[in-house]
Amino acid sequence: MSFAGVCAALLLAGTFAGDDDAFPFGPFRMYSTSTPPDGNIHVVAMEARLEDGTWREVPLESAVVGVNRAEVEGRIPQFKAEHRLVEELLDAHDRLRPSEPRWTGGRLIMRYLKLRDRRFVGTEEKVIAEWLR
Repeated sequence: MSFAGVCAALLLAGTFAGDDDAFPFGPFRMYSTSTPPDGNIHVVAMEARLEDGTWREVPLESAVVGVNRAEVEGRIPQFKAEHRLVEELLDAHDRLRPSEPRWTGGRLIMRYLKLRDRRFVGTEEKVIAEWLR
């Protein structure tokens, strides 16, 4: 079988049985799917607990917590199963930004942007993992 034939076979197999991990031989779901007209858009957010006990939303960026949003989103099942993984994000913040106040806790939140007939109708939030120091 030629190189082109192998590539064509991989593309065909990935189209029907692949996922993001198989890209470029599988569909990149971000671009190959859409949200149903009466569905939800899922957005992961992070909040940090400050020394005074208040919570504030913080960016899920590698410069702030050592990883980017996509890396966190890809590990949601692990964060749900092991809340202590949130501590790794807190520790990364302390290492990357030593001049900023230390966070005393962190939580990952799944934000559901609700759509009805393709129109935004509200937001619902659920804490998916929390770690307090």
